Amino acid sequence: MKLEDAGKSPKTEGAAFRVLLVVEPRGEQLLEHVLALAAHFPRREFDVTVVGNLERAFQDTLSRHSVRWVRTDWGKRAAEATDQMARLIATRKSNVVHAHGPAAAEVVAKAMAGRKDRPLLVYTAHELSGFETGAFSLSWRARGTYRRLLGKMDSIIVQSQRDRQALGALAPEVVARAEVIPPGVDTRRVRHLLDPGHKKEGLGIGMNSAVVGIVADLDEPSGMETFLRAAAQVNEEMPNIEFVIVGDGPLREKYEELAHRLRLGGAALFLGRRADLPEVLATFNVAVVTTEAGGGTQTALQALTLELPVVAQDTGGLREVLGQVEGLPLVTPGDPEALATAIMDALEIVPEARPGEWHGTVSATGIGLSMQDMLVSTEAFNLDRPGLEPEERKPAKSPGAVLARKYGVGLMVRRTVALYRRLMKEHEGESG
Repeated sequence: MKLEDAGKSPKTEGAAFRVLLVVEPRGEQLLEHVLALAAHFPRREFDVTVVGNLERAFQDTLSRHSVRWVRTDWGKRAAEATDQMARLIATRKSNVVHAHGPAAAEVVAKAMAGRKDRPLLVYTAHELSGFETGAFSLSWRARGTYRRLLGKMDSIIVQSQRDRQALGALAPEVVARAEVIPPGVDTRRVRHLLDPGHKKEGLGIGMNSAVVGIVADLDEPSGMETFLRAAAQVNEEMPNIEFVIVGDGPLREKYEELAHRLRLGGAALFLGRRADLPEVLATFNVAVVTTEAGGGTQTALQALTLELPVVAQDTGGLREVLGQVEGLPLVTPGDPEALATAIMDALEIVPEARPGEWHGTVSATGIGLSMQDMLVSTEAFNLDRPGLEPEERKPAKSPGAVLARKYGVGLMVRRTVALYRRLMKEHEGESG
């Protein structure tokens, strides 16, 4: 076990809440969610430590945000992992343990089994966002295990009303303990790139290419096959397009082979897992979201923060949020023709220039710009030209950007803090 007190973090000895955020290492957006929580809790009131099998890049990101972290070995035998978690909770004197992901919740529940003086257990059920689309499905036996796991939690956080309905179908006995807290966008992390041309070059993306990007777990219900078939149609109609796939999973090789069969070999770029997701998003010209599973709603909100065109499949969870943006295309799931049409329409959108801003753009028709201009932008960015003082970008007023701010990280943190306080008050009342 390794504990790092990162940077010059504020003193938290007198903090009322000693919180462990336990996370399993799967998916960029799950880690982004935990980072947003950990970095924005009020430091005078919260002493927060992130726990999990954390990769080096994520450790560095947590340290830059002055967040403590503990790296645990999820590959250990179950008994060892349970003992390790129990010792950690005791050492940190935690009064709230907040798990993210079923595997994390299972380790926490086993570590606290049979203990009377245990901390409050909170669980964010990220996986429920894939219930409607089939990205999260359970056999009857697994459903029973899942229900028992949820029953051990003092509170369950779901990210939408659709997720609450899914929880009611899976484990109706715990719905009364469910709290709807939508995911939040950390605008400090999601920002326009000053030098997107350099970033594109580093990713292996053509300097004169427009980028259609997707962030997804590469499994069967991800919608990836629909995306690739739509990409093949777009590739036949429009030049200078590259299709960037961020994420990994058990079917990556299958989808890479499908991309080759669809003659996307030179246009489809599989980036795998990325610790710099916000910067990768900023190289996109169009963001495609095929499912709310794996943090799809969060990806859409991040793209809207960047004022990128978003094309999404019409799943219930995505419609609940994105349906509030007039004109945002929600296409029929599993229809590559409709998805291709929506992508091509989005690629033809020319970003609206603001007074006093200098813009450099790359369009789907392949406008040839100078190298200096290419290093300026792949779409309408606020620029810091050499020799000038950087200017703060004013908040965007587009409907999508306004919606994204509505789902800002502040709202997520405030609601989570309110939940902790309420649970602690109820717990103290029962103890008294």
